[in-house]
Amino acid sequence: MTALLSVAVYSFNRGPWLANCVASVRRNLPFAALTVFDDSSDEAGTRAVLADLAAQGVAVAVPDGARGARHGGLYANMQAALAGCGTRLILNLQDDAQVVRPVAPGDLQAVAGHMDRTGAAFCGVLFAQGRRARAAARRAVPVPDAPFHIQGNSSLRAPRPLAYRDVALADAARLRRDGWTYAGAESANARAARAAYGAMPMMDAPFAAFVPEVPTFRARGRTLAARLAERLLGRAVKPFADMTPAEAARLGSAGRGPALASAWLRPLDPRVRPPFEPNAVDVFAALRWLERAETALRRR
Repeated sequence: MTALLSVAVYSFNRGPWLANCVASVRRNLPFAALTVFDDSSDEAGTRAVLADLAAQGVAVAVPDGARGARHGGLYANMQAALAGCGTRLILNLQDDAQVVRPVAPGDLQAVAGHMDRTGAAFCGVLFAQGRRARAAARRAVPVPDAPFHIQGNSSLRAPRPLAYRDVALADAARLRRDGWTYAGAESANARAARAAYGAMPMMDAPFAAFVPEVPTFRARGRTLAARLAERLLGRAVKPFADMTPAEAARLGSAGRGPALASAWLRPLDPRVRPPFEPNAVDVFAALRWLERAETALRRR
């Protein structure tokens, strides 16, 4: 099993969320080879977390990132993780994600087997969450005779159905064989993945989620909307409780299609309400409007 999975966690200036993400991987994927790829964080608290993780024996890499790119060095770091990966599968996580249940060897073997049968290179592992989750779930199509579904709708500016997400399981061996190169935006990667590998299977029984109400960055900076959301919601990590073995067993036998975070996951902070928006800005309609307006002005 140790030859099957690597986990890469991509980090930038969110030290407490990074610590939560890494702890969840170590609890629920203890057999995986774990590396943190930091995008040249300059916040003192985050640098302290990185030093503490390294002292605990966690591999921490700080590759030369593309600091001028829209997403900083994320995709350069993802390329470095793929190039250095010595396992069949790689789980790409961002620091605001969390592994929410123990992952059994059979979960990963099922993904690898499905990839072998279909030629897929990416597999969705996330619970559906946020205000659009229920509408998207209604458009999902079950994969016949397999515990996966195809997501028929996506917010990305990319061909449907969904073919790629930055947080996903990837067949590292196939991607390296095919000479896969990450583009500089999720939408561009989605178009390339759709052309090369078709629709991305999504697990009916996922094992990861985004932590709710996380402070966000745009081009390594903070928008006014993001700063206001942080003032209203605070800057504390709001993790989910790990699913119990009984809950995970029920999830595995619950039926076909997307699993909604609001139905299966419990935040440790009781003030966090469904639908568990990952982006703090999206909790407030007015701030969503302000974010869109500010982003449009910056692009001009």
